[in-house]
Amino acid sequence: MKPVLNKPAVALFCLASSVLSLSSLPAAEEWEIVLRANITSEYSKTRHDSLKQVDTSTPKGLKAIWNVLEKLAPRDPLRYDWFVKQGAYEALMAAEGEDSQKEILRVLKGSKYENSKEAIIHSLIYKIRQQFEKDKGGNEERKVEHYKELLRRQRGIQYFALVLPSIRKHDPEKKKFEWITTAFADSSSRVRLAALQGMLAYPDKSSIKLLLDNLRKLEKKKGKYFNEWVQTRFALEALTGQYYRDNVDDWFKWWDAVKDQFSLEDRIAKEVPDPEEIGREGRKTKVVRSGGVEVTVNMKVAGKKDGYPLLVLPQRGFSPDYFRPSFHGVEEFCRVYYIEMPRIEDFKGLVREANNLVVYPTEILAGALAELMKGSGLDEFAIFSHGRGASTLGMHMTSKFSSAVTRLIMVNPASAGSEYSNALKNVEREGRKRKNPEVYNGANNLFIGQDGKPVYEPQDSAEKSGIARARENLHYADPSRPEIGVSKHLHRLAGGTMVMNDSKWSLKAIFKYKAPRLPVMVMLGQLDTWTPIADVTRVSKFFPRCYTSKFPRSAGYPFWSDPYRFTKEMEKMLGKAKLRSSKKKKKD
Repeated sequence: MKPVLNKPAVALFCLASSVLSLSSLPAAEEWEIVLRANITSEYSKTRHDSLKQVDTSTPKGLKAIWNVLEKLAPRDPLRYDWFVKQGAYEALMAAEGEDSQKEILRVLKGSKYENSKEAIIHSLIYKIRQQFEKDKGGNEERKVEHYKELLRRQRGIQYFALVLPSIRKHDPEKKKFEWITTAFADSSSRVRLAALQGMLAYPDKSSIKLLLDNLRKLEKKKGKYFNEWVQTRFALEALTGQYYRDNVDDWFKWWDAVKDQFSLEDRIAKEVPDPEEIGREGRKTKVVRSGGVEVTVNMKVAGKKDGYPLLVLPQRGFSPDYFRPSFHGVEEFCRVYYIEMPRIEDFKGLVREANNLVVYPTEILAGALAELMKGSGLDEFAIFSHGRGASTLGMHMTSKFSSAVTRLIMVNPASAGSEYSNALKNVEREGRKRKNPEVYNGANNLFIGQDGKPVYEPQDSAEKSGIARARENLHYADPSRPEIGVSKHLHRLAGGTMVMNDSKWSLKAIFKYKAPRLPVMVMLGQLDTWTPIADVTRVSKFFPRCYTSKFPRSAGYPFWSDPYRFTKEMEKMLGKAKLRSSKKKKKD
């Protein structure tokens, strides 16, 4: 795609011109000309690339980045989303030299540039990963890709074991670590959250005391800073290998006893004796049978050992790791069984249809998961399902295994497969309203015309990716948050179909037109363009014991955008709940 200037709104172009404040064109550097011409392009890839090529070796280039991030981007978070901002992160990775470092520290220490500080920390995270991949892979592209994928799949101590040698090599004096500690002392919680991600990317013993102090500071402010609270605790657990949960006093007692002897290197030597073996152990899986089909399922278990059993169903195509640490609060009162939705390749024995296609076997999976839970010693459990596809699976399980499923929680469900077209119309309207061609063209790309072809066909692969991102971004309350890009990089799974259900299913048909009487909670992220509110109301009305929890500041991920409210609603549903079997025992 050629980086040409398109026809954005006049006001936006004027703003861009004033923000960039370029000198006369003959004196302008090439990157300045390209940035000015393309930062308001209708194509996200062009906007991304115009930031990526900025020369950040000088304060002039850095200030151009700050101007875009602080003055232009906040006006339209959908247009200047996480992907476009990644262009800034990639440019900042090349910010070397004394003058550049001074300018970065100036912004980190003395400015109110929240977005820029966040970008600096995330550029450092990118840099750490890049240095590791280069150190291990050298100039061999295949080896670099191997180590990139290996690093992507690692968390906690295994990740530390891989990156620490590179960090020690490239930053022996810990100058870059100063960026993280400076950001962590910022008055903005958004900047501190970025610093917490930085501490996990750049593991260092000195972070532990900072994290402990922050945990103490936030102890009585959880309601206001709940996301920061759980992220702080998550970082502590990852760095220390200890699990004192919400007990701040116990955390400090432990640290006072071990701080002189504690070493990350010692932890690595003990827990990961051979970093070269990381990634060779394979996935922890269980094989179950349902309807004559063999299904391989990956499941992670966490939370309170005697807590209420909760089966968590994520969106297809993603590892359930994206729920954590937002589910830390839920894990205080639940025993959580996180399912990785099987890929189509994980099913053996499926019957192909006449057109030689395989439809994702949602009903078969429902039986397999019920067998999996039974094999785990659970005759009863609640279900949490995230999104349209997972909620349909949760409905199938609830209908078929009514004696096992005690409670059903659904985030932004649909009442029928036919509602997908209404959702697409919502997306198209939203794109027109925002004057964002990637959104409305993205919707029309999914509409099939009478000729059997999409109403809109992208011109090239860059536009195809752009319209797909634009559609997906509507699931997020703030699509500019870097966590979205991080999640897509770290948690997206390779392979498999992305569509769980055909268009013929309906809520009423699943339950054979007889509503179950179990407690149901529907969580509605009201900012999710993909979720017609009228349809969610139809779902809620079908269940006689349904409670609808509305999240006015959330879209499709309420546990991300409003984790405190989310945790409280989950606690209301499950915190004091008792299993049917335990109630029966009391009567006996």
